[in-house]
Amino acid sequence: MPGQQRKRRNQQRGGPLRGAGAGRWEVVFETQDAAEWQSSVPRIRSELGLTDASMLRVDTLRGPNPGPNSDPDPGPGPGPNSDPDPDPGRAEPPTTYRLSMFVPYPQTAPQPEPPEQPNG
Repeated sequence: MPGQQRKRRNQQRGGPLRGAGAGRWEVVFETQDAAEWQSSVPRIRSELGLTDASMLRVDTLRGPNPGPNSDPDPGPGPGPNSDPDPDPGRAEPPTTYRLSMFVPYPQTAPQPEPPEQPNG
């Protein structure tokens, strides 16, 4: 595949894929309760000592989209004999709130260069 040699070289050298600033996002807290979210985030930030906002990520996720049987274009409007609310029991999908923190990859010590062999 194109680019695989470059990727492999970068990984071996400790290049951009594993260099300074590389890491992963780890979920710290997740809830569907907005009140719990509002009260818990400041407490969690202080407990973990997270003062740098760039080390945090906040995700707000809506529930699933309507299923494949829902009609995105119902037409010009309800007819004279149609029910105005075809699915009155359908609730809004829940919103999930997620707090993640950035965890950098461990820094590896640079490998010393082997001494040059004199030609001769």
